[in-house]
Amino acid sequence: MDSAKRGQVQRIVEFSTHFDHLYRKCLPAADLEKIDDFTEHFEQYGFDGLPGKLAPTWKVPGIDREYEAKKRFAVENYLWHYHIGIPHYKPPQFIGNSYMTSDWVVHFQRIPGDQLIRVVDYDCHSPMHMPELGFLK
Repeated sequence: MDSAKRGQVQRIVEFSTHFDHLYRKCLPAADLEKIDDFTEHFEQYGFDGLPGKLAPTWKVPGIDREYEAKKRFAVENYLWHYHIGIPHYKPPQFIGNSYMTSDWVVHFQRIPGDQLIRVVDYDCHSPMHMPELGFLK
């Protein structure tokens, strides 16, 4: 019996051409393991129970001079980012938060319906840059 007949949702992870190049040619093994942990978790459980912080990328700090343009770009392209745990996870900053942060994040498109994500970039969180338009293809 396939997963659709058992009532399980099939979740799909895609890599953009840019990210596929990073994944296959540029990233160290430890980073690839963390990325694999994230993508496998998404395929099995969706976004429930992730240890790292998951956030919409349109929450750009308001002091950024290009705030409105960056926010519009992130919203229009469904951009989110996930703290991947590289080089390690940091404990929650505030009491009551259950997620951890890290210096590095994966950027992805969270397609409405949460059954498909497209991983598009990998970058340092601070300062965080928006993925370029060409990275989304």
